[in-house]
Amino acid sequence: MRALVLTPAKSLPRGIDALLSALESRGFRVDCRHSPAQGAADVTIVWGGAGEPAKSTYVVNPVDAVQRSRSPAEASLFLTWHGIPVAPDHLPRGVARPVHRLPADEFLPLKVHVGDLRVLAVEEDPQNEPGLNLSPWKYQRIMEAACRAVYVLGLHFACVHLKVHPKGPWHVERVDPCPEVDEEMGRAYGSSIAHLAQVVNEGPFHQREATLGADPEFALAGDDGRILYASRYLQHRGEVGYDRQSRGQRGTVFPLAEIRPNPSPSPLVLARNVERALRHAQMYLPTRRAKWMAGSNPMSRFPTGGHVHISGVPLSTPLLLALDTYVAIPMMLIERRTRARQRRRKYGRMGDFRRKEHGGFEYRTLPSWLVSPAATRAALSLVKTVVTEWQSLPADPLRLAGAVKEFYLGKKSRFRLLFPKLWRRILATPTGETYAYDLAYIHRMVTSGEEWNDDDDIKPAWW
Repeated sequence: MRALVLTPAKSLPRGIDALLSALESRGFRVDCRHSPAQGAADVTIVWGGAGEPAKSTYVVNPVDAVQRSRSPAEASLFLTWHGIPVAPDHLPRGVARPVHRLPADEFLPLKVHVGDLRVLAVEEDPQNEPGLNLSPWKYQRIMEAACRAVYVLGLHFACVHLKVHPKGPWHVERVDPCPEVDEEMGRAYGSSIAHLAQVVNEGPFHQREATLGADPEFALAGDDGRILYASRYLQHRGEVGYDRQSRGQRGTVFPLAEIRPNPSPSPLVLARNVERALRHAQMYLPTRRAKWMAGSNPMSRFPTGGHVHISGVPLSTPLLLALDTYVAIPMMLIERRTRARQRRRKYGRMGDFRRKEHGGFEYRTLPSWLVSPAATRAALSLVKTVVTEWQSLPADPLRLAGAVKEFYLGKKSRFRLLFPKLWRRILATPTGETYAYDLAYIHRMVTSGEEWNDDDDIKPAWW
């Protein structure tokens, strides 16, 4: 494969030689230029260069994303809408500033090098005293946010400059899309980019079949509107348990129930396993004079997620982008707008993923699709189609700040216009054709303008 590396015209960035060597060691023929060359390359890597690469190439760090990242105002706007904290002085207009701010000199600098949704290295200033002593959970969440910061700006690799307080608060100072690196980091970036290019160019026939799992949530309430806390009836672990991340105001009880059906390569088998788990839940949870509720935000109080676990397909930037484009957007169109807006203040943001111990990953953007068997089959079939066919589903990040804002506010007009094109592409794939009957639920809901009612009892739909 041929790789074109675009660099600044005046001088080569530090560490670029090591990056080129890493690409060559992975079998790439590398051409390093200041502007796009005539003829197509398999991959074009923008490391500070300018000019629009040929459309036939896969572009790593597109030029518009590099320019966005270099603009403090535009980068802060994108990061803020995607829920990633930025420095208080960089907050966009109209965004509330914190009333109480910790002293700036107490924050310690941290640099996180990210390549294709993975942390390549973390650099802590040796002068940081006494250093950061964060819990493993907090540290992991910061690393995930650094990867998302690179992703939501439209980049594939970058160095994320953070400021972290020993007590836990943190924010992004800037995202550098062409950092100066030493020889070791240059090789790390080059190896990451080479792996991404090989994944993109391998084609769908070289990947294993994706296996899907899930842990969707639902809320409980009495017919008098009183909250029923799932942790009063369930243990945390098991096929039916409570979600430990959804804490009630009392801090000791947990309101959301969660099911963990057996995974399967087939979305329809997984949907049957979901029903089996819900029937199992009947043994422990109240059913008479009680409602089970799913969707985005039942009772406007409990954000519920429909997290899907994916293994067998490696997580990559283009795969995550395809999930956001072809799954998150259609599902957003059938969510109840006001409730989805409430939920996305903290949960369900684009590009929300978490790597799992089994080697796969969890896609966390979706609302709880437990509203009905048809919704469950449709959501799981859509995920299966996209993770199988993503290389034939062209996807671009939301390039306009206005589009990002409308997604999080639940404004659907722009996305309704986009939906027919997305849906044609989905149904044109072999997997989309296989699951067309179950996918039709989403098309019917979107074209009729229907939305889920988060406060409906889901039990009658299932039984």
